[in-house]
Parts: sequence; structure tokens; C-alpha cells
Amino acid sequence: MQPYIPLEHFRLTDDDFSTSRIRDMPYGKQREAVTLTPSNMNFNSMILARISPPETLLLANTGYDQVTIEKIEAVGDFIFNGPDIKSVAIGEVVPLQVSFLPVIQGQVKGGLYVTAPSAAGNKFATLTGSGVTSEDLLMQYPLLTNGKATGPSISNGVYSCAVSGTFDGALVQLQWRVSASQAWVDIPNVKFTKADTIYGIPLNIGQARVLISSAGFSTSLTVMLMW
Repeated sequence: MQPYIPLEHFRLTDDDFSTSRIRDMPYGKQREAVTLTPSNMNFNSMILARISPPETLLLANTGYDQVTIEKIEAVGDFIFNGPDIKSVAIGEVVPLQVSFLPVIQGQVKGGLYVTAPSAAGNKFATLTGSGVTSEDLLMQYPLLTNGKATGPSISNGVYSCAVSGTFDGALVQLQWRVSASQAWVDIPNVKFTKADTIYGIPLNIGQARVLISSAGFSTSLTVMLMW
């Protein structure tokens, strides 16, 4: 008669560790699984042939084994900026960078695909945006002058520009023009990707505004021009 051998001994010495995996597997959990979030991302408006700042999607390993990634690909007028990954470890969350580069005018719909055949879960995100031909069609935010919404007209002076609130990927640019019959001009080095204040901005009499591109769903900003 064979001596009694504890089951734990087999669990520890099994060559392919299959019993260990069965023992450690959470009930009802897929062995290889990933989740791509958010499942929908809107890049709002962008001028044709101009690339947006990158937005971030998260790819998480929600299973209990390493997941092999064969390919990550953006379709439509969107660009996958990386990183180029081959696998996702257990519990790992990888940020994926995507930009919008519209080549046609109007609403654009595309997506980001993660090819991982052995893994269950959400491996696709819908990407949307709008291609425009003029900066006048980009989303604009009210510009406050010394705390008052006095319209776009400004006097000669040296100004500071302060932006506060939630950016959620937004890019804010201060612009100026002499009058309504002239084209808007970007003010050099007065560009915001986070809450900040820029001082010492010389502006002539005319009109000022701010433009925002690549905003997310939670973008909520206040822009103030002061002298």
C-alpha cells in the first residue's frame, strides 16, 4: 500500500503547474482577459491635416495569466502613437496614445483595435471627431478681461493669461487680430495643456480669443486675460 501523500505536495511539484493554476483561479474568472477603456472617445474638432495632441486609453489585464498582444491598430483618421507592446502582465495597465488627424471634412468615426486572440474582454474603442477647414469652426471658450465678459476687444498693453479648470486632454491657444476683417493669429508661446498663468504678453489694440482643440468629455475651463 502506497503511503499517504498530501495533495499540496502534488500542487507544488506538478511539472506544468496546472493544479496550482486551478487552485489559484478565482471562481468564474477568465484565464486571459483584457479591458480597453474608455470604450468611446471623442476628439471634437480639428483642422484638416493637423494632428491633435494625443489622448490616452488604458489597456488592463483583468485575467489571471499574461496576455499576448499580436497587434494594436487605429483605423479611420486616427493614429496609434504607441507604445508597441507584445504582452500585458497580470494586473498590468498600459496607457495607449492615440491622435486625430482628419483628412476629410465633417464627422469622422474610427476605432482602436487590440488583437489578442486568446484573451476575452473588450478589445475595441470607438473614436470620433470632426474635421474642419477653418479655425473659426473650432470650439471656443469665453475669454474674460479682468474678470468681466466684455467681448473680444482689447487695448494696447502687457497682459497675463490664466487658465484654470479641467483640461481632459484639451489644448488652449490665445489668438489676436486687428479687426473682424483680419485673420486670427496665434500668439507665440501662449499655449496651455494644463492649468497655468503666462505673464508678460504684449498685445496691441484689437481683438483676442482663445481656441480649444482635442477636448475630452469632462473639459471645463475658465480663461482670463488680465493687465
